[in-house]
Amino acid sequence: MSFDPEPVLSTLKPFQRATVEYVIGRFQAGAQRFLVADEVGLGKTRVAQGVISVLLSQLSDGERADIIYVCSNAAIARQNLQILNVLHDGEVLPTRLTLLSDPRTNLHENGVNFIALTPGTSFDKTGGLGLARERALVHHLLRGKVHATRLKNLLRGTVRKKENWQRYLNDVPQLGAGYREETASVLMAGDMEVSIRDANLKRSEERNPITKALLQRLAAHSLTSLRPKLIIFDEFQKFRDLFSDTESEAQALMQQFLRTEHHGAKILFLSATPYKMLTIKGDDPEQGDHQEDFLAAIRMLHGGGEVGNTAAKELKAEMRLFRENLRCYAQGLPNEAAEKRNQVEDRLRGVMSRQERVAATSTDAGLRREEITADIRAEDLRQALAVDRVARQVGGHNRADYWKSAPYLFSFMPGEFDLARKIAGSDKRADLASTARPALLSKRRIHNFEAVPADNGRMRALMENVFKEGELHRRLWLPASLPYLSGQPPLTKSLVFSDWQMVPEAIAALTSHEAERRLRHERGIKGPAKKKEARLLRLSSAAEDLGSSMRVMLLLYPSDFLARAVDPLEIWRQNSSLSAEEMLTKAKVLIASALADQMLPLTRGAAPWELIAWLDKSSLGTPDISRPLHEWVGKVREGLDAGSRDDSNAP
Repeated sequence: MSFDPEPVLSTLKPFQRATVEYVIGRFQAGAQRFLVADEVGLGKTRVAQGVISVLLSQLSDGERADIIYVCSNAAIARQNLQILNVLHDGEVLPTRLTLLSDPRTNLHENGVNFIALTPGTSFDKTGGLGLARERALVHHLLRGKVHATRLKNLLRGTVRKKENWQRYLNDVPQLGAGYREETASVLMAGDMEVSIRDANLKRSEERNPITKALLQRLAAHSLTSLRPKLIIFDEFQKFRDLFSDTESEAQALMQQFLRTEHHGAKILFLSATPYKMLTIKGDDPEQGDHQEDFLAAIRMLHGGGEVGNTAAKELKAEMRLFRENLRCYAQGLPNEAAEKRNQVEDRLRGVMSRQERVAATSTDAGLRREEITADIRAEDLRQALAVDRVARQVGGHNRADYWKSAPYLFSFMPGEFDLARKIAGSDKRADLASTARPALLSKRRIHNFEAVPADNGRMRALMENVFKEGELHRRLWLPASLPYLSGQPPLTKSLVFSDWQMVPEAIAALTSHEAERRLRHERGIKGPAKKKEARLLRLSSAAEDLGSSMRVMLLLYPSDFLARAVDPLEIWRQNSSLSAEEMLTKAKVLIASALADQMLPLTRGAAPWELIAWLDKSSLGTPDISRPLHEWVGKVREGLDAGSRDDSNAP
């Protein structure tokens, strides 16, 4: 394959390119796995992009390569895969392992495939019944192997309507007879046929385990269709359990997936926090120990098994010797601290690298550090005291970390937290609820849209920073960082990091409540919400005069004609920043000039958006567009009218 990586590499910052070269060097030296642990915000995805470009440039003619990106969030996976697709014309397949069996993926026909997977949907099939598409594919594979009625009852899952299930079945493309027979034999291996035959399929507790087992087998079989050149695990610490050597089906599937490295695939791990960085006195033992997390990461990077265990043991011994020599150095005794340090560094550099911001390089990262001071008030301490008292009564841990991280802990704390489980298992929950009251949200305040005090230093500082301009809550989205119009307030994003799951939930709940409260206050609305609030954007059409309504549609209609006639960026380039009035004046001149060459039909009762639609169609230069345009506008009208009827009947 002929691919030049230089156009990609030239866009990287010097430290990112240096990391790419180091990773490639380690891979060429025989390393199968490598961790890039750069600090948050330094572009680990761009480093991965550079690694991909170099590896693709090394492919021989006709060699197929699958680039597999594994991320815990499907939306982020799809987004980052667009960045990683350095070919731009390579096939991008955001999918699940089971769906790789779908002929529409064309895996074998593409020279390079970019595939996104999520651990929860691809490796662990024990939690749910998968997508209806997955079960429909299994249905096609087993058709003729299992009685039709039993097969339908087994795989329909949550699809209630017969016609909906049939639509999923109809959507499955034709499967080759050889592949279908081979895969069906894998799915029905062992006692699966007996299990399906003897199960009471009306009972979900008997039906669901069989469905999950079939999906797990299909996922495992689908691995054989992959030809990975590079596997990227992003923020792998979020699903580190899948890398352990235990015997669950999900972990077995991951181990089978990782064995592809024996066929030449390289594995790149990305994580700013690959292991727990620090353990302090009072931490919950269930949250892990930083040294054990660190050694577990080392085992994994060395391939696990006996080789990984040996590497972890040797590193642990080397670190112990380094620590002992540091003590001697501090006491002025003879020591080999420098030599022992070098041994540890050499071992770590073999499997990982890390870039961090320092004072000299912070400007290179394009960031500005700004410290926000958080104060402590009496109300904060009342919540802290309530959390502490409840935790002491049930024997909970992490009391200080909990209350420092988020207010109203008992309203946002997930049920899987150790403290939450202990509260749920207590026989004195009523007494605990009374004690916890200061750390619980007030239902009355929420219902009446009253101000909810932050009662937490960090949350209060965050909200003051977010709402300080008095403008952000009025915006549907942030203005551009390079605005066309002058006089815009400098609104920016706030990126918050936390180890605790309740923090993003608390931030989302309290900031959105405050934003809605402010909007209602500015409109003079007081008290609780009405049972039926008037919708602000109604796509409705008046039956007696369809054309004169639909003002909202004019705001939503994406006009190609207007986009061509008025380019705000070009106006900005010619005039620098303008006020909104000045920009509007120039836009009117451009539109008037563009309209001079257009012929518009006289259409009685036409809404403004319909006239713009005529402009779009006429600008295409089609000789006779009258009939198709009338049909198109008519279809839109029908849809809007139907939506209006549905809207009026809504509760």
